[in-house]
Order: sequence, then structure tokens, then C-alpha cells
Amino acid sequence: MQRTIYSILLIGFTFLTGFAQSPPELIFLIDYDSNPNVTGNQFDRVSIAGIAAGFNNGRRNEESQFFLAPNTLGFINIPSQTDWDSWSSSEKIIHLLNEERTARAGVDYLDGVGPVKGLPITGVEQSLNNIAQTYAQNFTISTPSFSSALDANPILGGTGCTLNPNTSVDCCHDLLAPNNPSTGLGNPPGTTSYTNSIAGFSLPLNSNGMPFPGIEVRAVYKFVFDTDNRLVALMQDEDLNATTGPEFGYGDDYGDIGDEGFMGVGIHHGPNSAGVGLTYVAFVFMDPVPESEGCNYNCITCTPCPNTISVNSIPFQDGVIQAENTVTAQGLVPSSGDVTMKAGDYVELNPVFEVASGGIFHAYIDGCYFTLD
Repeated sequence: MQRTIYSILLIGFTFLTGFAQSPPELIFLIDYDSNPNVTGNQFDRVSIAGIAAGFNNGRRNEESQFFLAPNTLGFINIPSQTDWDSWSSSEKIIHLLNEERTARAGVDYLDGVGPVKGLPITGVEQSLNNIAQTYAQNFTISTPSFSSALDANPILGGTGCTLNPNTSVDCCHDLLAPNNPSTGLGNPPGTTSYTNSIAGFSLPLNSNGMPFPGIEVRAVYKFVFDTDNRLVALMQDEDLNATTGPEFGYGDDYGDIGDEGFMGVGIHHGPNSAGVGLTYVAFVFMDPVPESEGCNYNCITCTPCPNTISVNSIPFQDGVIQAENTVTAQGLVPSSGDVTMKAGDYVELNPVFEVASGGIFHAYIDGCYFTLD
């Protein structure tokens, strides 16, 4: 792991406002239907046409439930059939989930909370995959607790941080939120139930004891439209239901511009404790801290950083701009902005680069691990 040497320039203060809510839970669950023009539910989860029709139908029904204008949630983007068929399960799942997270960006559900932030998950992380797979193979999401599983992981937990000998055992992760599953409200201070960081459900096998095709499609759709786990999938900065107790969610202090958080995916086919054949799917989520804390994540769905990058934006969006070697920049960090630039060799600021009064700008000499795919 590369040792991090960094410098920070802080100018003024900033306050976070707006675009922080998560989409609400559905009023009624929405069944998958890949051809809503035919009576009864159709279950094509293999062809890209069927997948797109199924998710788009879910969005149209969601719009109706909340009296949103038709097509407010847009239409899902699906790659070519050849590309889709070549993707791993992790790649399919993160694509579908991020399509649903970003589809709601800026949408106001008229509940008095404000528009949805709508940022995608940064990617699927291998250590989280290992944890999720353990849950899937054991057909449980409760033993051990997710926080214990993270702390026991050598990358994400107790021995995962090397640069700060005084750091806490959970230095490479922030959990998303303590939450009381019986009320949906934030737990009182001092309690530690992390139900908003993990979700799972079982799916039947076919008559031959084999999984139905398109398990990734089935899992993400069920996650977003057809279970009470929706809030876990679409959570942003805060839980809409947390009307008491602390706000929680992703801190948005890691990753590239406009993404936040890691997830892990576990899928296991086999009999449960009663001998019934099932597919069990487990999703786990984590809010990572920056690598400069001494953390070394392995995002298996992300692409490498560019060697060099030149940016010019008036104004810059909040987030991180990073490259393996150099970042050169001109433009404006606005008065309410919070922008980080990170490169292995140097960050060069053009004479017309400006930070408005009240804005925050960070410059790090640090390695770049990957960017959002």
C-alpha cells in the first residue's frame, strides 16, 4: 500500500443543504412484468428487451402511486445483449441498482422533505462480497452481526488500517445507519442495530431444483420494487423515516465525483435448514473512509484511474477529482462547494483557479485506486 503524504487547503466554511433525502418506501409492492400489455405477469429476465420493459413498468407504477407525472423516473439504460451476457453477476447487479438510484435524482415525492439526491454506489467491493457470500451460504443476515463481520475482516476492519496506530478498529468503514426495524426511526444514542446496511431474501428454485435464469435481474427488481428492503437499496444521505434520532446514511467523503459507498453481493443456491431448495441473495453496504486513512479497498466493478487529468469547470461539483500521476485544474469552487483533487505526483492549479469565500478545497498527494465504471 502506498504511504499517503497530503496537504489540505481549507478556505472558509460550508453548510450542507438540500438534495439529501432517500426515496420513500412504496405504498404497494409492484410485481415484475416484462410485458404489461399481456394479461398476467410475464417473467422475461434474460433478454434486454424484457429486462427494460420489466423495470420501466415498475417505474410507471411507482409514478402512479405517488402522483408523479408520467415518465418522471425515465427509462432504464440497458447495454447490448452481447455485453449484458458477458457481464459478471456483480457487474449486472451494480448496473441495475445504480440505474434505479440515479433515476430518482432530483425527483420530489411531495412529502415535504425535498428532492432526492440520487447518487450511484461507487462499486462492488471484494471483501464485502466475501461477507455477503457467507450470509447467503448460511441463509441468514443476522449471524454474526454485520458490524462484527466488518470488524473481523482484515481489510475493512480491525487490522485494515496501518497508517494511524491510534485509530479505532473500524477505521476503514462507516456503517450506513443505526435503525430500529420495528418503527423505522433512528435508534436512541448508544444503540447499535445496523439493519440499514444489510438485506437479504430467498427465491424459489425451479421444478428441477435449479435457479431460474436472470437471478441478478430478479434480485435487484425485488430489492427495489417488491420487498420492504427498498430503503437499503436507495438510501442516500438520510433515511426519510428518521423523524427522531440522528440523521444517517452515506457521508459522501470517498470516491469519484457523484458516487458514494460500496456494496457486496452474495448468491447461494441450495437447501435451507428445512431441506427446501432456495436461492438466497444477500446484499451488504458500507460507507468507506478515504484511502488516506490507510485503507486498501478492492472494487471489482470499477475501472482504473487515468494517468493524468485536466479539468476546467465553473463551478466544480462537490466531490473528488483524481488521477494516478497529475491533476491540472482551472475553474471555480463555489462558496457552498467542497472539492478534493488527488494525484500521485502533483496537483497543479492554473492561475485562473479560484475558491470562492466559503468554499472548501482539498489537495492530496496520494495514490488513485479507481474511478466509478
